[in-house]
Amino acid sequence: MFKFAALGALYHKDKPEYFEQCLISLSNQTKKIPIYIVIDGPIGLELEALIKKYSCLEIIYYRLQTNLGLSRVLSYAIEKLNYKFDYIIRFDSDDINHLNRFEVLINYIEENKPDLVSSHMNEINESGELFSKKLIPISQEQIKRTFPYRNPINHPASAFSIKAAMKAGGYKEMPFFEDYYLWVRMYKNGYKIMNIDSFLVDFRAVDSMLKRRYGFSYLKHEAYFIWTRNLEGIFNPLENFISFLVRFFSKIFGFKFYKMIYFSLRQKSKSS
Repeated sequence: MFKFAALGALYHKDKPEYFEQCLISLSNQTKKIPIYIVIDGPIGLELEALIKKYSCLEIIYYRLQTNLGLSRVLSYAIEKLNYKFDYIIRFDSDDINHLNRFEVLINYIEENKPDLVSSHMNEINESGELFSKKLIPISQEQIKRTFPYRNPINHPASAFSIKAAMKAGGYKEMPFFEDYYLWVRMYKNGYKIMNIDSFLVDFRAVDSMLKRRYGFSYLKHEAYFIWTRNLEGIFNPLENFISFLVRFFSKIFGFKFYKMIYFSLRQKSKSS
């Protein structure tokens, strides 16, 4: 039997109302496991009040004195949890976990023993209304074909073997691509990567999130990520070049065009 823990991060720009919904979704899980949250620097009174309000959840908080950024936060947490647990179930502090998410993941991992696994996600707006679905490839062949061009793992719905992640180098500094960078290194090292054909997370795909992934600054981070992949021999040069071109051309025609492309890759919700 494997030992599991859930891991998230919290910082001062997280919205209290979203964080509270996340905490409620964690408290209602059908399978109870230890929950850890790394607080990345000072977070303000409203978020601190929520931590006190939901103290009954017995969440274990690691507090960092200064804001270090996601990759360093997750590296810190993995080092702490390495000798206590076998798998980490990731969650984001502004998303909603379905009631059976932990149970489904744990049962699937116990049966199939993947090193990395995730699931489909519903996408919700600021009001929590469902408007699209982010599907990911399920078969091994589909995952393999997708990896060079798009992330086939939904990181807010992911879970991974701590040992496998650390052997692949763990989380490294790669702004906006911390998870994807770890996944491609696990892929290169031959670890077992699988996806569950279920919806287990409601992901908050709001305009502010999309705007962070748009613009020249973000494009520079994309270029650096793909250049690093190329230097490290992750995927062949042609795949890396095509990946950058697709990302570049999706952004040069303005934010509305980028937003249209972003959601064209998703499945519209029947309820929208």
